[in-house]
Amino acid sequence: MEKISVIVPIYKVEKYLVTCVESIIKQDYSNLEIILVDDGSPDRCPQICDDFMKKDNRIKVIHKENGGLADARNVGIKYATGEYIAFVDSDDFVMENFISSMYENLKKYKVDIACCGFYKYYNELNIIDNNFVGIEQKYSCNEALKYLNIIGYFGYGSWNKLYKKQLFKDIEFPKNKKSEDVFVMHKIIFNAKNGIYYSSIPKYYYRQREGSITCSNDINMDVLDAIEENYRFYKENKIDMAIPYIVQYLAFVYIGVYNTIMCRKNDKNKMKELRDRVLLLKPNIIYDELSRSRKIQLYLFLHSKRLYNLIFKMFDRKRKQNYKKHTNNKFMLKDFVIKRIRYKIQHYNPDKYWKYRNRVINKEKNKLIRFYYLYKIKRMDAFNNSSLGTNFDKSATFSDIPCFPHGLNGIIISQFSQIGKDNIIYHQVTVGSKDDKTAPKIGDNVTIYPGAKIIGDIKIGNNCIIGAGAVVVSDIPDSCIVAGVPAKIIKKIEEV
Repeated sequence: MEKISVIVPIYKVEKYLVTCVESIIKQDYSNLEIILVDDGSPDRCPQICDDFMKKDNRIKVIHKENGGLADARNVGIKYATGEYIAFVDSDDFVMENFISSMYENLKKYKVDIACCGFYKYYNELNIIDNNFVGIEQKYSCNEALKYLNIIGYFGYGSWNKLYKKQLFKDIEFPKNKKSEDVFVMHKIIFNAKNGIYYSSIPKYYYRQREGSITCSNDINMDVLDAIEENYRFYKENKIDMAIPYIVQYLAFVYIGVYNTIMCRKNDKNKMKELRDRVLLLKPNIIYDELSRSRKIQLYLFLHSKRLYNLIFKMFDRKRKQNYKKHTNNKFMLKDFVIKRIRYKIQHYNPDKYWKYRNRVINKEKNKLIRFYYLYKIKRMDAFNNSSLGTNFDKSATFSDIPCFPHGLNGIIISQFSQIGKDNIIYHQVTVGSKDDKTAPKIGDNVTIYPGAKIIGDIKIGNNCIIGAGAVVVSDIPDSCIVAGVPAKIIKKIEEV
């Protein structure tokens, strides 16, 4: 097994650091060099790093004066001795096969970079898959530079990728800059002459929290310099197939900064300057590979400034309200109840199905939400008319077909497992083990969130919620919320 260096830059993340490092230690790829770079953190992070180093001889700790995220990564690269390099931000965490899955793809397809999908993580009960699903694709260097600029693919982040170390020769992350990844990722991919491989299956949990660099209230003007520099790089190196997509991405970066200024400072002169820059790009902007909502956003921005500003301000207020909900368990449980009603209606027998389904829809006064219900139900009907696929062992017992909100992506239910009624199972869930005849028994009205694993001859009670990424190895009584590795009861549902 070749050595892989995992670099973790650390600053003021005392609350999250243990979860991050433990997720790396528990990787099923064991030949790791884990480099914890303490960037002069003023809290207990230095002590936590030293404690981990005493427990695991694969861990190296570097203490340095504060120089920023980019400087910490550069120091980590300098001290790395592995043939390959991966990055994990210290407030995030990863699945146990994060490294092994990318390493296998890198070797199998003989590429220089392997990438995986990622989740936006708010708390144990709410995570969002941020990728187009079902992508398993090798890209040439130039193709990768095209898809680098398409939202929903592997993106500019350095943390969902595994690299050959030699790619960083003569390349450093720029110090004292925000969006440091955007300044260098195109150069790293340009050096990857053997291409890259991308699997959209999420293996990385990208935590959304107040106080992080990406969620800061400061307006990020560095990203403009970065993308403009990238555009010049594409033109100088005549990467013709990718140029229309860097123009598209540049337009959305301008729009993103415009939105931030409008909602926080309302500097009309700066907003006019940014809009004028987008209008200059208008003849070269393409709408390929954009979602419907992105196409509408771009069209409104280019053709109706007043209407765009009005709609975006409304959207921004709603987004802030949703962020508070996403980070609050009580709000999440209310949303959970709504989702339960929304998805549960597919489980009634055929005679009652239409009656209950129409009752739920007709009670909803909002026409848009009613349309959303109908859209979801149409997808449910399409799923119910399809087969379960090959991820389910024939020996598994189902009281009825569970609801799979994200389809069957990565779901494994092993032999002899017993699944109750009215359950919701998200993607990347494992129930049981292929190598073990003992199997879990899952009760009724259980929701299992993405990445969870239920292992062994155990029983999950009725009305339980299994948090994202939880590993359940012991019995769970009725009406409990469990999370963590190994999973622990964090709350009885009746108490909320």
